[in-house]
Amino acid sequence: MTTIRAIITTITTIIFFYTTKNKLLLEQEHNQKVNVLIQLRTEFFINISHDLRTPLTLIKGPLESILQKKNLSSEIKEPLLLIKRNVKRLNYLIEQLLDVRKAESGKLVARLQNLNIVTFTKEEIAHFTYAIRNKGLKYNVTSSSSEILLNFDPSMIAKVFFNLISNSLKYTKHGEINVTIEKVQQQEYKILNSSSNESFVKIEVSDTGKGISSNKLNKVFERFYQDNTMNEKGYGIGLSHTRELVEAHRGYIEAESEENNGTTIRFFLPDNSYSSAEETNTKSNEDDLFRGTFCEIILTCHFTNMG
Repeated sequence: MTTIRAIITTITTIIFFYTTKNKLLLEQEHNQKVNVLIQLRTEFFINISHDLRTPLTLIKGPLESILQKKNLSSEIKEPLLLIKRNVKRLNYLIEQLLDVRKAESGKLVARLQNLNIVTFTKEEIAHFTYAIRNKGLKYNVTSSSSEILLNFDPSMIAKVFFNLISNSLKYTKHGEINVTIEKVQQQEYKILNSSSNESFVKIEVSDTGKGISSNKLNKVFERFYQDNTMNEKGYGIGLSHTRELVEAHRGYIEAESEENNGTTIRFFLPDNSYSSAEETNTKSNEDDLFRGTFCEIILTCHFTNMG
C-alpha cells in the first residue's frame, strides 16, 4: 500500500511539474507575442508621425506669412487662426507619439526651468476656455499660494495638462473641471512612500464626468489600453504618455474614480532642485514645429481619447 501511494504521489508531482512548466512556457510565449505587437504598433505610429511632420511644416510656413499681413479682414483672419490652432494641435499629438520612442530608449529627460507653477497652470488651462464654455462647463484653478516656484519642463507639463483636460472635456457632459495646486509632504500620500523626496507639489485635475469603474481604473495608464465601453475611442496613448512625462520629473501619478461620479487624476512633482549636470543632458533630438515658453493649445473639435 505504501509503495502504491508513493507511486501515485510521484506521478502526481510529475504531472503537476509538467503542467506548471507548460503553463509558464505558454505565458512566456504569449507575453513575447504581445511585446512584439506593441513594438510594431509603436513603430507604426512613429513612422506615421514622421510622415505627417513634413506637410505640417509646409502648411505652417505660408500660414504664418499670410497672418503677418496687416490688411487682413476678420472674415479671413478668423478661419486662418482656426487652421493655425489645429495645426498646432496635430503637432502636439505628433510630439507625443515621438516621445514614446524616447521613453522606450530612456531618452525622455526633462529640461528643467524654475517657474511659477501656479501661473503656468492658469495660462495652460486658459487655452481651453473656448472649448470648456462651448460645452457648457465651468472650470476653476485654485492654489494654496499665488506663487509656487518649481523646477519642471514646461513643454512636458503642458502636454500633461493637454491630455488631462482633454479627457475631462471628453467625458464630462455636465458640471465642472477643477484644478488644484498645493505643496504636500511625502507622508500624506501612500504613493509617495518609496520616494527619497520629502516635499512635493501636488496638482489635481478632477471632473464631474462619467467616471471609471474600479476594475478598469488600474489599467488607464497602460499603453494602448482602450475602454471598449466608451463611445469615443482613440489610440490609448494619452494617459500612458502622461505617466511617462511625470516620471521623467521623478514624479508620481495616480487616479481615483467612481462610475458616474467623476474622475480625479493627481500628479506629484518633487519640490526640490536637480543638479545642473542633469539639466544639461536634456536636449531633445526632435525639433518642435511650435516651440515657445508656453504652448498655445485651443481646441475647437474632438479631443484625445482617455488612455
